[in-house]
Amino acid sequence: MKGLGKKRVIVTGGASGIGLATATRFLQEGSEVVVLDRDQEAGEKLATGLPGLARFIPCDVSDADQVRSAVKESIEVLGGIDVLINNAGISIRHEDFLSITREEWEEVVGVNLNGVFYVAQTVAGHMMEDGGGVILNTASTNGIVGYRYYSDY
Repeated sequence: MKGLGKKRVIVTGGASGIGLATATRFLQEGSEVVVLDRDQEAGEKLATGLPGLARFIPCDVSDADQVRSAVKESIEVLGGIDVLINNAGISIRHEDFLSITREEWEEVVGVNLNGVFYVAQTVAGHMMEDGGGVILNTASTNGIVGYRYYSDY
């Protein structure tokens, strides 16, 4: 990757998995990175695991109020936002489609659909005021091919 030095980046779901790898790579390129994640414990470990991280901000992306607050704090830390990696996502695995509860369904939809919308819309508003930016929404191969135990995903 070239030209990412000094970019101001937010990574949702950045305390583990693909989000953590993405945050790490942006930091290696010289970007300033804020990680949003609802996993407080994993987020607190980032202070030692990700040298140079601007900040970890606890945020459940399925909650529009938390998103607004976290984006505001991110802008205060970074001075603006150039790149959003909208990566937060969850799945709750069941062997049987009929055993998925309404609460589980709503949690998955809340993070994977509503959360992507809330973060993208909130960040886009700030980017437009600041002259632009890039929003990348992470997706899954489940959008193309179904996988056993992932009916809710």
